[in-house]
Amino acid sequence: MLFSEHRDYLQFATQLSPSLQSASGFWDGQNNTSVFYDHATTDDFRILQDMSDQLQGLKESAKKLKRNERPAYKVGERIIELKDLARMADTIELLVGIERENLDIEVVSHEATHQMAGNTGLFPRDVVVPSWVHWKKSNVSDSRNTKSSTNNCLRNPRLSDPNSLRISKGGS
Repeated sequence: MLFSEHRDYLQFATQLSPSLQSASGFWDGQNNTSVFYDHATTDDFRILQDMSDQLQGLKESAKKLKRNERPAYKVGERIIELKDLARMADTIELLVGIERENLDIEVVSHEATHQMAGNTGLFPRDVVVPSWVHWKKSNVSDSRNTKSSTNNCLRNPRLSDPNSLRISKGGS
């Protein structure tokens, strides 16, 4: 279930459980539904988008001026000319778009992994599976930096991947 607005997602999620207020998405095993929202609708993301739009507006306004009337913009100690402003505006716009897409893909992939694990019997829905097991398996699909504290904990060899020294070879 994709909410087009973050505020609608928050209202729905917190009615189910207040702990979901800080989640970017979740899988409801009882109803077999993955739930998430469009990340471009958060307050923080809207600020980024507004800043990008302002830079695009400056770029377009400056383009309409005659070449000798085009202003240079002072940022700190640096003078930014139109060509630099245009590159910066386009770069910021591109980065904001990439971040939005990455966040959306990351959450959908993560929650879909939970859902597939529940539907294929890997984690039967009628059995209580420790949450760290669910998180370990669903994080396989994440594009997040593996140096984060959550992923480091989940990638601990003692908790996750089999150790070849503990696996008997040839039935011995």
